[in-house]
Amino acid sequence: MFLISRSIISKSVAIVAISTLLFGCNKNENSNPVTSTIPTGNYASSGTLVLHEGSFSGSGSVSYIMNGKSTADNDIYAVANNNQPLGTFAQDLQLINDKAYITVQNANKVEVVTANTFKKVASINNLLMPHSILSVSATKLYVTEWVNGYSTGRVCIVNPVTNTIKGYIFMDRSGPSQMAQSGDYVYVVNAGGFGKDSTVTVINTTTDQVVKSIEVGYNPNSVGIDANGKIWVLCGGVSYPLDQATSGAIVKINPITNTVESNQSFNTTAIHPAKLTFNNSKNTMYYLENGYGGNILQHTINANAPSTTPVITGNYYGLGINNTTLYAADAGDFASNGKVMTYQLGSNQLLSTYNVGIIPTAFRFK
Repeated sequence: MFLISRSIISKSVAIVAISTLLFGCNKNENSNPVTSTIPTGNYASSGTLVLHEGSFSGSGSVSYIMNGKSTADNDIYAVANNNQPLGTFAQDLQLINDKAYITVQNANKVEVVTANTFKKVASINNLLMPHSILSVSATKLYVTEWVNGYSTGRVCIVNPVTNTIKGYIFMDRSGPSQMAQSGDYVYVVNAGGFGKDSTVTVINTTTDQVVKSIEVGYNPNSVGIDANGKIWVLCGGVSYPLDQATSGAIVKINPITNTVESNQSFNTTAIHPAKLTFNNSKNTMYYLENGYGGNILQHTINANAPSTTPVITGNYYGLGINNTTLYAADAGDFASNGKVMTYQLGSNQLLSTYNVGIIPTAFRFK
């Protein structure tokens, strides 16, 4: 007001002054700074995380393959944490909100890192051979524990807000491993640990109580849910000793009745399937013909019998599917660095090969 009231100031200057005041008012009305929502960190871009178990003489690790890159960034946990090893043997990695949770079986812990930087933010200790992780709700994780691999296992209840243990669900079965959630129920496959089991345990997530045990077949090792909401379980069967070998099976469970709808056995005891993985449409599952490495087979949800004909040949130890790309992990000799191959689903054409860490076993997609 002082500038425009003086008679010696020209009209044009007055207009400029008024404009300046008006712009100044607009700036004050929007004084809150704009905050960028673009994620930051070395691993913030879209890409693939590869989990490696590690060998007895080497730590588990994680690799990162940025979309569009021809090489992998290896051992990113150690790189982000002053060369601190992850531990032996890494079993599962789950992306939950902005964190990654990693089970390390022999170290009896879950490591928690920021997903975009892989900087460690917490350790959940005092577990007993932790295996798999499932996010049940915003305030609850389940972590399966083998305990000692021979006796009955348990499920640890973790609060992901505080990363603390809140309790346990004690099982009457051995080797609880992968889990899948349907509504208020979680289905836990009991792989038998170092022995054998043949059940799926059903847990009510509201009460954290076991409500049922479902017989499916020897050594169920992986589980998934199809487009119709049905639970599918892959049973490896008994592989050793050879004179006591049994065939593997693909089992479908109705989550409404918690009963087996179909049990399709393989027609040979030479196949012991593992690593069940659904495509994005949830109408076709892919799996390995042997849990210790083998060809890749597929099974549609409407098929009446499992196929024994490979769709991709090789000696693969891990599987993952992202959109129309299949990721296959080759652990090689299980002592030195492995490889990851990517294939185009449908044509099964090889797209890329990446050099990664020791015993690649699982994939997670960002």
